[in-house]
Amino acid sequence: MRINLIKSSWGVKLIALVILMVPGLVHAASVYEGLLAAVGISGGLNIFGNIFGAPNIGEVVLNVVKFILGITGAAALLAIIIGGLRYVMSGGNEERIEGAKKTLTYAIIGFVVIILAYTILTLIDRIFLH
Repeated sequence: MRINLIKSSWGVKLIALVILMVPGLVHAASVYEGLLAAVGISGGLNIFGNIFGAPNIGEVVLNVVKFILGITGAAALLAIIIGGLRYVMSGGNEERIEGAKKTLTYAIIGFVVIILAYTILTLIDRIFLH
């Protein structure tokens, strides 16, 4: 069964969330920089990470991929929580227990893959970009 991301309601919600979040993050970064300038701090403390102001394309791609990995990591943690709740609330029903176990298994595998991807990206960043 193939799921079309645009036609599914979750796909539309995810795309809308990403589109709506980007301007907020940019605005939050500019407000933060304004606050730093108001108290006399200039240059440092770049908490938000300047995704598009990176000096080269490699760092732009790295920052975007790390941002996406952060979002997917949060989704994997949410899936682990949901799987745990499904397991606890299964009420002894074998089918529900199996479904919860599958959810937990796939969520944990996804989380491990995300952590490995982040580790590999960090190594690439330290070896080739800095």
